[in-house]
Amino acid sequence: MISSPSRRSGLMLMLLSGILIPQSGTAFINSAVSATEYKIADIQNRLEHLPVTSHSASPWTIGYHYLDFGKAELPVVIELTFAETKPVDLIALMPVTYINEQGHHKPAGFSKRFTLELLHADGTSERVADYRTEAYQLEGIEPQLFHPQETNRCTGLRYTAYELSINNRLRQLSRMIALNEILVFSGQQNIALNATVKAPDIFRFGKSWAPECLTDGFMFFSHLDQHEFQAESFFHAYAEELVLTIDLKTEKTIDEFRIWPIRFSIFIQPPTVDGTSFPRNIRLEKLTSPDDSAPEIIYQSGPELPRPGSTPFEKRIGPATGRYFRISLSEPLPDFRLSDVTRISLAEIELCSQGEVITRGLPLSVEVKNPSPSEQARNYIADPIYLTDGDSNDGHILPLRDWVELFRQRMILQRELAALESQLDFARGQDKRRIQYLAIATLFLIIFLVLMIWLVRLIAHKRWMKIRDQIAEDLHDEVGANLSSIAQSTELITESLPDAPPRIKELLGDTLNTARITAAETRQFVRLLENRETAADLTEHIKNTALRILGERTCLFDIDETCFLNQLPPSAKWDLMFFIKETLNNIIKHSGATQVEITLKSAGPCPRLTISDNGCGITAAPVSLHHLENRAKRLHAELDVQTGKNIGTTISLTLTRWKMT
Repeated sequence: MISSPSRRSGLMLMLLSGILIPQSGTAFINSAVSATEYKIADIQNRLEHLPVTSHSASPWTIGYHYLDFGKAELPVVIELTFAETKPVDLIALMPVTYINEQGHHKPAGFSKRFTLELLHADGTSERVADYRTEAYQLEGIEPQLFHPQETNRCTGLRYTAYELSINNRLRQLSRMIALNEILVFSGQQNIALNATVKAPDIFRFGKSWAPECLTDGFMFFSHLDQHEFQAESFFHAYAEELVLTIDLKTEKTIDEFRIWPIRFSIFIQPPTVDGTSFPRNIRLEKLTSPDDSAPEIIYQSGPELPRPGSTPFEKRIGPATGRYFRISLSEPLPDFRLSDVTRISLAEIELCSQGEVITRGLPLSVEVKNPSPSEQARNYIADPIYLTDGDSNDGHILPLRDWVELFRQRMILQRELAALESQLDFARGQDKRRIQYLAIATLFLIIFLVLMIWLVRLIAHKRWMKIRDQIAEDLHDEVGANLSSIAQSTELITESLPDAPPRIKELLGDTLNTARITAAETRQFVRLLENRETAADLTEHIKNTALRILGERTCLFDIDETCFLNQLPPSAKWDLMFFIKETLNNIIKHSGATQVEITLKSAGPCPRLTISDNGCGITAAPVSLHHLENRAKRLHAELDVQTGKNIGTTISLTLTRWKMT
């Protein structure tokens, strides 16, 4: 079977379309989503410079809640009284969080309708936020920040909730109000730390849910930056009591201290072991000298200390001015993994003044009392520098206010990033579907064009067939009749002149023979036009034509691929026959050959016709091959001539336009 040129061009058209469509589709996608991708890249770059903080697996306390048991009394008023009067420039409400069924942290119990007021010493108040008529939009678990318009000195804060929130945390209760912590900043200092809290106290739950938990400093997050943090900054003392003495180098005033526990649950979960080895008896003293035997006690913990968690223990103290301070730590929470060892474990100790840490990098004097007799205790060497290096074992410690503002930025940017990524996925999906529709439409268009081309060619072919049939009929009727009349007239003339001279008889015989040959050639041409010639007939016609032209010369035939001839259109058959005739006539006229060989073989996928002789070859007086070259061009074939003096000539015609299958 032969692949037609029109079919090959159609396949090439489809292939090119398949190559071009994805390229154009890709450009379309890039233009459609490039703006979103730029925004995503910008947010990702900004997130790289913001602190990373994980949720605490074991907070000391949870906060304050007001539950609806069918008798809720609204509004719910929470009032804080600060330890000292100071100007306020930032308020942060920390939501209570819970983990939903998908494992995501979500806010719980945050009222959408509330007011926030700062209380002044003269009894007046400044309303910082008023959401009584317009619902507050809480989107995440980040701190909710409010900036007072004025910076007057304040004695307290009043939070009034007018609406209970849907309770997603406790399914058996429908609605609630809950807050984890209230932070009030005057510069870098949280003046709400350990502030007195007045609120409805009918839903107290141990030391986890209570009004005082709103200002105890215990949150669901530690103010850390865990981004690419790998340091192991912690301190162990295998003893029942640990005494640390700090030399501030100069007299300074402290009003707050923090003790950071080691966070274990980042390594071992479950069960949580956060808070183990943290001392439950804490005493802070001011010394007049390093060996002061009668120090002033600034802080002494009592039985109200909750179970230690993973966030820092923070306490506000009355301002104390001095150079030397001593911290005595004892009664560590037992570590169930160390049954025979008593150990005190800490990550960092901070003394603060106006919210600023003043002990960073200072050396500590360590005294261990009642050391553990275990071999592990004897082999362990503690380095107290870890207690003032500014790092916990879980991250780099940030100033509380800076962390509050930066952590909020991170949460907001993460939500924007998630929304943009969702938009990007949606846009890419839309673009993909558009390209699929475009590809399908283009495919149908190509099919339609191919069908139209095929239809036009079919109509043209039928029109040509009709013209060809008409020409064949005209040749058969007109030329055939005329040749038959010539032959008949020649026979009558021959019969009417029985005594004609030999020359006349010879001429009449030639005329009769020419008329008969011409009639036979005309019939053959008509058969070709009507495409009624079979491969066997055409092969036989080639042989008969060659024998007639060559006369007494020897002619050998080797035509194996006869099925190929059936696939040729009539015009190609006709050109092929005339190519053979022209070649044989040249051999008769110029070569002086005694033997000719005609072969039709395959040359790869293409058929090849070869005519060779044993004549003198093409000499210095070259034979014009103009007619053969023209026939080769009409057949879209490659012509090759091999010749030499006295070695004969070989003419090859490779029909590259048609493939043999």
